[in-house]
Amino acid sequence: MEVLTKYHRCDEFRMSSGKKIFIEVKLVKLSIAKPEFPQGYKFSWIAFNRDRPSERVLFDNHHGKKPHYHVNGQQVFFT
Repeated sequence: MEVLTKYHRCDEFRMSSGKKIFIEVKLVKLSIAKPEFPQGYKFSWIAFNRDRPSERVLFDNHHGKKPHYHVNGQQVFFT
């Protein structure tokens, strides 16, 4: 799979509640769309509480799965 462009960023934010939230974003644009990635990209976005990593939300797509998100161990698909 040939990668055309790639974006990756990680940042930490302090919420008004005092919690530290860590956010990581990865975006890969493929040179050609593949059946498993018909939109022509792969992505991953995760946000979690630095003090309690089990408190997290993850959006992604990967081989064999369309875009979806994970919250509290459950996976939900969307279009």
